Amino acid sequence: MKPLLVHYWEETIITSKGYEISLRMRMWQFPPYQYSANFPEGYKFSWIAFNVEKTQQEFVLFDNHEKKPPHYHIDDKKKYTFFTWSSREETEKLFFQKAQERFGYFELNPLE
Repeated sequence: MKPLLVHYWEETIITSKGYEISLRMRMWQFPPYQYSANFPEGYKFSWIAFNVEKTQQEFVLFDNHEKKPPHYHIDDKKKYTFFTWSSREETEKLFFQKAQERFGYFELNPLE
């Protein structure tokens, strides 16, 4: 069974360092019988923050997929860092933290 899209959000903002970044968050949920280490709590997600002027070169990408549990990429799709999923909220905080480290401070909270 295919996962169900349960969250979709996007926004473009200017950071404190002057970057125009696009933030896009998509999350799907599997039924409970399809949960696995690759899809904690049954979620498949793809969250990206990227510099609008340098789309392919400057980005922070958090995702997971078959045979690759939660991980993130910063500016290089071939290099990635695994992280431990503790909850959706904590993973979102980590995503925004890494995006702010890369592009500068901004304030948002798309889950509210």
